[in-house]
Amino acid sequence: TELANSCYLQNGVAVHEAQSFLDLYQGYPTEWADSCATPTTPRSASTKLMEIKVFPNPSSNYITIATPTGVDGTFEIYDSQGNSLSKMQILPQNDIYTIDISQWPNGIYVVKSMINNDPTVTHKFIKI
Repeated sequence: TELANSCYLQNGVAVHEAQSFLDLYQGYPTEWADSCATPTTPRSASTKLMEIKVFPNPSSNYITIATPTGVDGTFEIYDSQGNSLSKMQILPQNDIYTIDISQWPNGIYVVKSMINNDPTVTHKFIKI
């Protein structure tokens, strides 16, 4: 976009690539405010989404997904070809989810998380 091209570097990061990456994994273009690095996502939704953690990374046997307490939503794990391997509901009473990945092939996987129907955030992890 013109906005991304007009300020292609911010803190040494190619902003237009970050925007394209978000667009790809969210499935729709992200609306950006007047600053290249400021999406128009409400701060509370953005803060909750950023609290999601995926660890250990890399991993061989399991991953743990930690979510903020008291929220609901979903997360889904995709392989590098875009195939969905696991989908789970995020429940308000749970904040830790452990997934057995021991039988999955080595590679890079993407976790897409959505909380309270707010925009999606993605995390990558490596299975070794």
